Amino acid sequence: MAALDFDLPAQANLMPTLVAKGLASPEIFRSQELANSIWALATCGSGLASQAAQELVVFCVERRLRSLEAIQLAAVMWAVAAAGLDGPTLRSSSAPPPLMPRLADAAASRVLEFGPQEVANISWALAIESIDRPALRDQLAAAARRLSPVFGRKELVNTIWAFAVLGHKQP
Repeated sequence: MAALDFDLPAQANLMPTLVAKGLASPEIFRSQELANSIWALATCGSGLASQAAQELVVFCVERRLRSLEAIQLAAVMWAVAAAGLDGPTLRSSSAPPPLMPRLADAAASRVLEFGPQEVANISWALAIESIDRPALRDQLAAAARRLSPVFGRKELVNTIWAFAVLGHKQP
């Protein structure tokens, strides 16, 4: 909520109302709305928002994972990883341990659908969360090579960083 320049007390008053409404009926979210909500809550930075993001991710993984489009899956993975950031210091995600591996499994079966943003976001999320999936890493590396001519600056930088962390070796 920093984009709106809300101070913490104002955010503390607003967030419980919005989060309660969203969590009361998460099934009303379409896939894109679900991904956007998880992203927004993950970037909000409050404890309540992190808890709400975690609950929406659980809902997403349990009920909506198969219906997410590639860009939505990438957004959810990014949001889960982003929720685990504290400034420049990396810490583990607040999401329950089985979620990111399940998201990684879903991503592995869909790499051919990914564009530059999906490759960058998913690679970044795997690196942040220290998810060691050599087959997925290699698939993402192949996709990055294939898509490199159309990578924007941000996708390029994030992918380079992710693979430096993931330790990809050229075959």
